[in-house]
Amino acid sequence: MFLLVAMGQPVFGLPAEQSSSQEKEQTPSRPPADTQKEDSLQSHRVLGNVPVIKRFTVTWEPGPVVSFKNGKFEAQMYGRVYWDYAVIKNSDRIIDINSSTFRAVRIGFAGRVGNFVFFKFEFDFAEKTQDLYVEWRGWADIKLGYYRFANPMERASGLAVLPFMERAALYGAFNLGRKWGISLAKTDELGMFEIGFGKGKGDNSKFSSPSNTIAARVNRAIPIEDGYVHLAGSITAQEIQENNQEFIFSAQPFQRQAPVLINTGEIASKTIFFGLEGGVFKGPFSLVSEVGFQKTTLTSPLPGQANPTFWGWHITATYFLTGEKNGYLPKYGIYARPEGIKSVWKGGTGAVQVAVRYDYIDLVDSGIFGGIQGTFIAGVNWWLDNHIKLIFDFSRSKITQAFLVPANGPDGANNVNTFGFRIQIDM
Repeated sequence: MFLLVAMGQPVFGLPAEQSSSQEKEQTPSRPPADTQKEDSLQSHRVLGNVPVIKRFTVTWEPGPVVSFKNGKFEAQMYGRVYWDYAVIKNSDRIIDINSSTFRAVRIGFAGRVGNFVFFKFEFDFAEKTQDLYVEWRGWADIKLGYYRFANPMERASGLAVLPFMERAALYGAFNLGRKWGISLAKTDELGMFEIGFGKGKGDNSKFSSPSNTIAARVNRAIPIEDGYVHLAGSITAQEIQENNQEFIFSAQPFQRQAPVLINTGEIASKTIFFGLEGGVFKGPFSLVSEVGFQKTTLTSPLPGQANPTFWGWHITATYFLTGEKNGYLPKYGIYARPEGIKSVWKGGTGAVQVAVRYDYIDLVDSGIFGGIQGTFIAGVNWWLDNHIKLIFDFSRSKITQAFLVPANGPDGANNVNTFGFRIQIDM
């Protein structure tokens, strides 16, 4: 929702110049006379005959922001509500879902203490804790807590700014997400190297058991006319912490409310993920592709059975029909809010974006028949302003060789159509 950086850089999504100008507007000008007396009273305002200390200010950007006058503390409260409606049907007429749910109901607090320490605490009443961390920013960025570290582009980006209601299938299937851990990142204006260590169950917990994790990612943005070329790579290694526990790899046909239809069952004790990313963000157009390979170590292989490698990829194209510029943060290599939205509340049309994607995941290898799923997705996003978005998504998934899920029938095949609608509000 906003980007926190060190002093002199944008805070809560506002450029430093804008923040400074707002502070100047809030501070009345003083004549040069009696300067010493004025300085002794500058932290007071008079209520009748009683001086009242005023050491902080409260603004709205768009949530409430509390700032201490000495500049040593600043905090913002924010919230998100995502309401989803979905229709899900399959070719065998076994699946017939018509329902609504809250995808997210979040409240969070983020800010800084001094010039170098930043924090974020976010809680989701629809699911569970999202982000909970503190960060020191100096010669490098050192972060500690529960959060996403060294994840590929779409998994590292917030759901609010993505082109579809849900992420590509490979992120859930391969358990890429938040963990308790610590990470170190070195950044410049066009890229970042990050390495992190974590343990415990991730936020994709229905897909895996608790594990120890080490992950690293490097990304680089190459400036072009009216945009950037994005390049990145990542690696994540995970190992089960507990005895008699195993990794599960599975995925749904796009919609969050859909059942899992490809599934390997519990099979592995160790995994290594390799990811590559590439994309172009140029004005109203973007084209992004990510591919990931998951090498697994089987817990109980059959005689002569090799360890399987599963993989997935997607290619996504978007275009703003109303001319806005696609959002992209080159320093972190992630999606951001579009630029130049003309709010409908101020007589504008908002921003209308069309998006298409092909999403593929393969969980079949070395005698493991978890299933293959290919999904075509088409969507329309209408940003009414910077913080309210309506999303309309249609998807069609073709599933083969998924013999472990009864809903696919004895042939392990299925075709699933979904329609989804989201009202997204984040302030």
